[in-house]
Amino acid sequence: LLTDHAIRFIDEVKTQKNPFFLYLPYNAPHYGKTDSDSISEGHTIAVSEAKAAGANVINSLQAPFQYVEKFANIENKYRRVYAAMVSNLDDNVGRLLDKLEEEGLLESTMLWFISDNGGYSQTQKKHASNGSLRGEKASVYEGGIRVPALLLWKGKVKPGQVVNTPACNLDLLPTVCSIVKINPRSAGIDGKDIREILFRNSKLERDFYWRFNRQFAIRSGKWKLVKGTELYDLEKDPGESKNFAEQYPGIVRKLQEK
Repeated sequence: LLTDHAIRFIDEVKTQKNPFFLYLPYNAPHYGKTDSDSISEGHTIAVSEAKAAGANVINSLQAPFQYVEKFANIENKYRRVYAAMVSNLDDNVGRLLDKLEEEGLLESTMLWFISDNGGYSQTQKKHASNGSLRGEKASVYEGGIRVPALLLWKGKVKPGQVVNTPACNLDLLPTVCSIVKINPRSAGIDGKDIREILFRNSKLERDFYWRFNRQFAIRSGKWKLVKGTELYDLEKDPGESKNFAEQYPGIVRKLQEK
């Protein structure tokens, strides 16, 4: 449904001379809210109970039958439907790319694909996986906050490269504004213009801060301080398995001050 709307939007603007901006926030593979009477083991399953507008509902994973059947080899039913949701999302991104190519717009369009947070690898039936990263969504460990992003801009961004310099979704606004020569009124904007990272794979040294409820973390270079007491070397240990706080008290103090 969301892709259908996006394709209609492209049809509406394709004849205009001005550039267009399309923000397409898919809700999958996030779980949804479903009436408990609507559970179907074939394509809708519950991962927990919830409330919506005062009613008792379920947090549900949901995908079309044909996609669930594609992953019949996955024994865990929660992982199976989640994989189906990701596959469905992938196909719909493909539909959008096909549309841009058909209209001759793919060569001149910058496409960003980003995620917001890590998956539920410990709760909600553990339906997602964050690989070797510690933690999950709603935590400030890497499993909760480190996500991949993809950028396609033919003729502008070198294809096939992997950029390891950390960036943030907040960087998208100032970067795009800079590219199209719009002043974003920088006061109050937390992101950075990361064109040099995207076009030249250069480094950008800066600190990152996270806060979620009572959880805090800061990253400075390779060092990350979690909850003010746990120090991790993300270059050697992205899985945050070894706490270096006792070994490097000076670095802990420095990050605490920041």
